[in-house]
Amino acid sequence: MREIVEKTGENKSTILHYIRVGLLPEPVRTSKNMAYYPETYVELINIIRTMQSRFFLPLHAIKRILGFIGPNPTVDRAMHMHELLYKMEYAAPDDLDRTYNREELLRETGMKSGELANLEQLQLLVPFEKDMYNTDDLVIAKSLMKVKENNISLQSLDFLPDLVGQLVAKSVDFRDLSIKGLAEEEEWEITRFLSGNLIGFNNYLMRRFLYRELKKKCKAGSVEVDQ
Repeated sequence: MREIVEKTGENKSTILHYIRVGLLPEPVRTSKNMAYYPETYVELINIIRTMQSRFFLPLHAIKRILGFIGPNPTVDRAMHMHELLYKMEYAAPDDLDRTYNREELLRETGMKSGELANLEQLQLLVPFEKDMYNTDDLVIAKSLMKVKENNISLQSLDFLPDLVGQLVAKSVDFRDLSIKGLAEEEEWEITRFLSGNLIGFNNYLMRRFLYRELKKKCKAGSVEVDQ
């Protein structure tokens, strides 16, 4: 423990707390008063400190990130998983990394508790943790409320989670096929490349396909009017 404290600059009580909540793995205990701590503690503590200082993430969100980055944790991997899980893909307010509890989200959106529960039940709003939201959730919640204000049933959008679930399953299958037989480091690089680019490809195709279909509808409508 003394060596870990010296290498990281973190105090003993904080390190023991990280172990208790599952952010750090249990050490190898050789006796009641002696334990050996893996070298990964140094990098893991560096990641925790970075996620807290740069993005103000709560510990349970950091724990989720650590669960995705595998046995060789690095700040670079943690940053990528943060971007994939929590960052927005489009223009938004400056505080992209802010988190909101349930009461704060209700206040910011003007929603009632029942309306928020309905959005989550329909899986049109998917918080990254229970009762914990970020700017992505805030923007989407406001957009969905505008949909409702235009007298469009939110229930009619239930096709979206189903289609996205199928797309994600296919994407994961594609990823698993792509990394088959690769070393762990190569596997991570391919995963990082695919995760970012597949989202980009999906957004691009969605925009283009939607434009194409709407253009067809407009042409069909104009022909009908001319007749």
